[in-house]
Amino acid sequence: MKKLLTLALLFIISGCLNPETRYELDIYTSVYPIEFATRTLYGHNSNVRSIYPDEVDVEEYTLTEKQIEDYSEADLFIFNGLSKEREYAIPMYRHNNDFRIIDATRTIDVTYHQEEAWLDPANYLKIIKNIKEDLVELIDNHYLQNEIRENHQELRLAVSSLNADLRKLSQDTNKTLVLGDNTFKFLEKYGFSIISLVEDDNLEKNLHEVKELIENNEVSHIYINKFLEKNETIHELLEENENLELIELHSLMTILEDERNNAQNYLTIMQNNIELLKKGLLIDR
Repeated sequence: MKKLLTLALLFIISGCLNPETRYELDIYTSVYPIEFATRTLYGHNSNVRSIYPDEVDVEEYTLTEKQIEDYSEADLFIFNGLSKEREYAIPMYRHNNDFRIIDATRTIDVTYHQEEAWLDPANYLKIIKNIKEDLVELIDNHYLQNEIRENHQELRLAVSSLNADLRKLSQDTNKTLVLGDNTFKFLEKYGFSIISLVEDDNLEKNLHEVKELIENNEVSHIYINKFLEKNETIHELLEENENLELIELHSLMTILEDERNNAQNYLTIMQNNIELLKKGLLIDR
């Protein structure tokens, strides 16, 4: 309880610090979608880097004490408050009392997994708004504040378009999605009927339903998170049904080096996810 109170006080203090007179900030972020949002909103006037190397397994990666100390020499840390990154905030602040902290995922609740915070465009709109509001508060320069607001408006429109595309897709196609894990189970909020093949207490019932759909030619695709291994149930289904196709969706928990080198970003990867959903659903129709 004492640790939670201390952390809460730290976030309040970080939000109330007087803005610096210089505006070229050294910013560390956490997962790629937060890095992308920060770079889009204020990248021209700051050095934005992630605490995670590209392609790393974020959930397995842990900062060393040396990394925490080194990163605390920056001006700002923008992080995912739904993860263990909260635990880095207090030691960073102890190393540098001028260090600022932004919880980009405040006001966001997830049902299944932290990836919902950015894979669900409705949630990502909250992330970019949170970052925008705190940057505007920290940057005491009207010209730069307006630039941040303009960048936010442009990004908001692009993410809103993704949101609209998902809603339209659920209206225009067969609404049943068979998932190999729960990363994209939040899509039920967009009107899709989700059947998950996660190996839990519901697997037997869900597997029976999926087999019936396959037999009736109502489903010919299974969607999985490309960064997760296929479980044994999915392996068996693919072996038993030669026309069944696996479609890998990007969780954006990290970004691959070749994706970054080829100018892929949050928006293009999300659009590709939607196209992959469309491919499967339209064929299943």
